[in-house]
Amino acid sequence: MTDKAKAAEAKAKGNAAFTAKNYEEAVKHFSEAIEHDATDHVFFSNRSACYASLEQYEKALEDGAQCVKLKPDWAKGYTRKGLAEYFLKRYDDAAETYKAGLKLAPEDASLKEGLQKVMDAKYDVTGSGARQSSGNEAEDLLLGKFDANSLTMAAARNAKVKEYMKDDNFMKKVNTLMGISSTGGPMREQLMIQLIQQDPRLLEVVAAAQGFVIQAADGPGGPHETPSSANKAPPAQAASSPPAPTPKQEEKKPPADDRTPAQKEADELKTKGNTYYKKRKFSEAMEMYDKALEKLPDDLTLHNNKCAVMIEMGEENYPKVIKTCQDLIDRRYEINSSRAGAASFEKVAKVYNRMASIYEKQKRFDDAIAMYNKSLTEDNTRATRNALREV
Repeated sequence: MTDKAKAAEAKAKGNAAFTAKNYEEAVKHFSEAIEHDATDHVFFSNRSACYASLEQYEKALEDGAQCVKLKPDWAKGYTRKGLAEYFLKRYDDAAETYKAGLKLAPEDASLKEGLQKVMDAKYDVTGSGARQSSGNEAEDLLLGKFDANSLTMAAARNAKVKEYMKDDNFMKKVNTLMGISSTGGPMREQLMIQLIQQDPRLLEVVAAAQGFVIQAADGPGGPHETPSSANKAPPAQAASSPPAPTPKQEEKKPPADDRTPAQKEADELKTKGNTYYKKRKFSEAMEMYDKALEKLPDDLTLHNNKCAVMIEMGEENYPKVIKTCQDLIDRRYEINSSRAGAASFEKVAKVYNRMASIYEKQKRFDDAIAMYNKSLTEDNTRATRNALREV
């Protein structure tokens, strides 16, 4: 039988044990919490963090997967699952997990960093392989990182946090808290708690950065976590209430055009460039793409189309195309931060394919294969699989 009060009590003990780095004890408390309430995704998330800290990655993966199953729209669960897969060297699985999380939270620093580590390890970047987790990493597993990225995401999700951020004095405390959060050592949590006690709003902000909502309790129990409204059961309808009338079916309206004026102009220029390209009028196509890039300098599709023109204009352009493509890949997270979706997985995959096509022309087949494999990691399409088979 579910007992949420006992589950919350066990969770609190688990959090305290984790903070004290008593991970085995923390596992016992979180396991007790799960016995009392096996429907709460946070209990599995926290126990997964404990198992990862104990380097029991198979168990960490089981709990991470259960967390995602219970709460598929909670980005942090994907961090748990991806981390375990990373340490188990299941890099393809980990990449897919992190990418699934990033679709929910494109600006999440932990997910972006995790995906980068996985990709580096998969392609043998020096020093990037899975290793034992450190103490500071273990703390971040449960408490999460509190930094500028997580704060921005919290403000976007929570109007209350956004309002708090207008207070200059409060933001000074937030910056101090971020500084403490970025440090390690045994005093870290104590200092954070002391600062939060000075201003209860800090607790709301930190919780919001981790995807929770904190509000004052009705009783003497103090602040508590509340599930999202999506998980609350609707109140039972009174027996005497008449059935609600069936709403009239509204005609579907075309989606609103949310493009900025610059995006609209760039799209028009891109369309003209595409038309010239199909007619093999490469100079005219190049001119259109350049004009479009003046409107949207970091648009991956525009750069990729321009690279296609450069390839057609002669092999002397191959080095420049490779350099352009690599620069776009190196700046993908920066580009995505400035405009969501500007460097999506699908767009990055096409950039890798462009590089692969050049390596094929240069008969550098090993490099071409590597690029196609990277493309498939970003977006597993039939066209890319076919291209890889033909190398």
